[in-house]
Amino acid sequence: MLSQKIINMAADRDNELKNYTTSMKQIEDDAKTKLDDLHTAIQNKNT
Repeated sequence: MLSQKIINMAADRDNELKNYTTSMKQIEDDAKTKLDDLHTAIQNKNT
């Protein structure tokens, strides 16, 4: 009983970590896209 609860808690923690990692990756990807767009806009303005 207790061991099953511990296993479930570990699984929940792993899922939360996976979700957090996925969220952070999405934020990084969005930031990179925005930075690339800004860079392109600045290059186009200077030409």
